[in-house]
This record gives sequence, structure tokens and C-alpha cells, in this order.
Amino acid sequence: MDFRRLRSWSRKLGRRGENAAAALLKSEGFSILTRNCRIGNAGELDIVARDGMTIVFVEVKTRYCKSPDFIPAPVDNLKLHQIKRIRRGAAAYMRALEDPPFKIRFDLIEVLAGRFFIRSLNHRKAFIPARDLRKTGREFPCPPKFC
Repeated sequence: MDFRRLRSWSRKLGRRGENAAAALLKSEGFSILTRNCRIGNAGELDIVARDGMTIVFVEVKTRYCKSPDFIPAPVDNLKLHQIKRIRRGAAAYMRALEDPPFKIRFDLIEVLAGRFFIRSLNHRKAFIPARDLRKTGREFPCPPKFC
């Protein structure tokens, strides 16, 4: 089995899903602030968008769906360590912006992709509960310039 080829296919599938998710957010009136943002060791944020006076951290989960008979649930791939990584990245992002007076929200976009087209998109708003990131006792390194 050629793992490099499999990894390349997986990245392309993820990129297709993120492109579709970004297009969906734009059609819903969101402003895309950044995509695939890496902040030091805090992790990677798939999409950071703005919805009015709310900064939205969006996790995109893409699954390949071979046939319409079996529909996998992309949310099943979201693990607890990934939720913690998203929270760490969001905290670092907010600190880098010097804690602006915006509300924050964590959304999930599930993408089911077929071979040639996107089969479905499901936007789950406030999927991960948002607690005040400024009051977390742990500090994360954040360089002055990121993304």
C-alpha cells in the first residue's frame, strides 16, 4: 500500500471539504478571516470567520461517501483531543488579537463528498460549548505574527 498516495488523496478530500465549507459560510453572510491557521504549538484552526460581532471558529469534518446507501457521520471523527486542540488554538488566536470585545462560537461543518461532487453540507452552530477562554489558567505560546 502506498501511504504517500493515500495521504495525498486524504489531503485533497479535506481541501475540497474546506473549500465547500468556506463557500457555505460566505453564502450565509460570514466573513472569512483566515483558513488553516497555525498558531505555535496550540494547533491548527480550519476556518476562522466573523458573523456580525461574533468570531466563529469552524472545524470542518469531511468524509468520503461511496454510495448513497451507506452514509457515514463525519462528526464521529471529532475526538476529545481535537476539541481541546481547537480550544487551545482559539485561546491563542484571541490572545494574539489582544482579546477583542467579540463573542466567540465554535461551529462544526460536516461535509459528505462523493467522487466528483459534494453530496451534502451540514452546518452545526455552537456545536462545541464556548466558555470564557480568557479565564483559562494555562497560557499558550503565541507568536506576534501568525497564519
